[in-house]
Amino acid sequence: MFNKFNFIEELTRITPVVRNNPKAKIYIFGMGEPLEFYRQMYKNLAGVELLDYVNAFVDEDKDKIGSEYYGKPIISLSQVEEESVVIACVYVNNHRVFFADAGIIPYHRYFHPVWLESILFRFCKREVSTFQNKHRGERCFVLGNAPSLELGDIEKIHASGEYTLASNMITALFDKTEWRPSYYFNFDPDCRPDTTALQKSDSICFFNIWGIVHAGGGFFDNAFYLQEAMPYFYHYDYPQKIKFSEEIDIIHNCGTIAHVMLQAAVNMGFTEIYLIGVNHEYPTYIDHAGNIVHTELKQSHFYDNDLLKVVPGLNHDVNELGYKSAREYADAHGIKIYNATRGGRLEAFERVDFDSIFEKRRRK
Repeated sequence: MFNKFNFIEELTRITPVVRNNPKAKIYIFGMGEPLEFYRQMYKNLAGVELLDYVNAFVDEDKDKIGSEYYGKPIISLSQVEEESVVIACVYVNNHRVFFADAGIIPYHRYFHPVWLESILFRFCKREVSTFQNKHRGERCFVLGNAPSLELGDIEKIHASGEYTLASNMITALFDKTEWRPSYYFNFDPDCRPDTTALQKSDSICFFNIWGIVHAGGGFFDNAFYLQEAMPYFYHYDYPQKIKFSEEIDIIHNCGTIAHVMLQAAVNMGFTEIYLIGVNHEYPTYIDHAGNIVHTELKQSHFYDNDLLKVVPGLNHDVNELGYKSAREYADAHGIKIYNATRGGRLEAFERVDFDSIFEKRRRK
């Protein structure tokens, strides 16, 4: 990340208690599994230990008061100092009244668990927003992982010094080429790429913020986190219009990572975008009526299927709507998206011959 996360600094943005007194004490109400969840979240997304910012824990269990938890004292609500903030990692009944009765005013000195997420997510949002329009007017290549993706094509793109966006198990190629994507994306918690190779690369990585939280992925410096707008709601009200994001920090999903990368590319400012390795065809998929459809294809990716378990969870119809939304958005904003994939069934974008792209540039 460009800026190191600092919990105290983030608290100054939401409460005058810490803003006016940076040495104000911070207490956590709640322990056990809820606390561990938030500790892991902060480790994964910001590379920090939440407990490093905590002065003490607050509990109303008399048997616990006076003891320690993770080396921090456990105190009663009545022992909470005036110049302090209490952040809960668990909910209690009538929590606002509960703390207000103790003189700890909600949203001033007391914050419920959602704030632990909001503080961190807002930081991630600010970091990601620095990529908005970073490549205004430039061109890029968006790489899918279909069988049509050829190493020779990637080498040609690499030799030309092009910006590239790639995803998921593209790391399976890393031992065969010096090329690394400019930007790497992973929105699937079931897809486990070679994160060690990603950390060693110059690729800037974007992950689904909730995928990392729940999959237990580790933090590394070149990682940024995108928030998914209403995850999985794209299955409802078919054939609804799939949305296309106008800001890079909030991404809409239609069930295919290519749609995610197209939104990112457009919001980074790229105005000439080429898709390769996006076949839009699968051995098994589901239509919106819930029917499992089997095709004659043997493989959906350029790598062996046993690297990533293939299950019939892909909604082909919704994918199609996602590509349509990208085309409509691009047409309305003067952005050119071309399909340079060798074969496949994606017809939402104008097709171009991959090799001709570089021939045109040489002639120029």
